[in-house]
Amino acid sequence: MSAPTTTAITTANPLPAPVPRPDPDSTGFWSALNDGRLAVARCTRCRTWQHPPTETCRHCAGPVACEPVSGQGTIYSFIVVRQATVPGHQVPYAVALVELAEQSDIHITGVARVSLDELRVGLPVQADVVAVGNGGQHVVELVAA
Repeated sequence: MSAPTTTAITTANPLPAPVPRPDPDSTGFWSALNDGRLAVARCTRCRTWQHPPTETCRHCAGPVACEPVSGQGTIYSFIVVRQATVPGHQVPYAVALVELAEQSDIHITGVARVSLDELRVGLPVQADVVAVGNGGQHVVELVAA
């Protein structure tokens, strides 16, 4: 199991990429990313993974805490963005929904740094933690595994 890598976003776009605003439920997820790790909420009682994070488990109402994940998964679905509506990436680019290796129904999203010719459902990918903005915030992007 390889750990997510850390990279900086580079772009020719003059506007900065949007920066996430953590809420109380997602603070653990964003804090882990800012430390260069990918972590997802997991119930401390029934051990079910869940994302996006919530205050309590969706299955048993138990408490949840963020735990590290491998960042490995497969593309479950994707869209290709062809019009620049959000700054930070040059069009065309893809945003992928990835099913993580840890659990079949746990998904994360991110920009897929994969050639559009290679992009397909089922493609193995690895999470890459990248910095956005000047405030030390990080997000997930995806690279072919």
